[in-house]
Amino acid sequence: MAPKAFRDKLATIEEIKETFIFETIAPNIDLIKIPIQNNKSLIVQFADHLALFELPQGMELQKQLMQEIKKRYPTKPLRYLFVTHHHPDHAGGLRAYSSLPVTLVTTQGNKDYFEKLLNTNHSLGTVDAPSQKLN
Repeated sequence: MAPKAFRDKLATIEEIKETFIFETIAPNIDLIKIPIQNNKSLIVQFADHLALFELPQGMELQKQLMQEIKKRYPTKPLRYLFVTHHHPDHAGGLRAYSSLPVTLVTTQGNKDYFEKLLNTNHSLGTVDAPSQKLN
């Protein structure tokens, strides 16, 4: 059995508040630097909406990013998410947007994967695996 101090530490959930760095790279395009992940996203402003490119991993990180986007662009709703591929550093935060009225834009090769991901129930914990015999 692990020492009590170690067990107590494991039970503690630490919320990390991310600091996003917005850098304008064109009149309607901002690069969003995410220092904690050494990663980036891109947000593009259109006349009446926004598009976000790449969604690095982390539900909490994406929730924080959504709040920051609402503060910075209060009159423009997020309408499109562009994801280039399924790796966690590009699409790991996708589920955070699953209940929003947004359109996911990706490649045809990713379509089935993302549909399955967004339509599958997820949970934390373990599921008993069927026993297997090794020969």
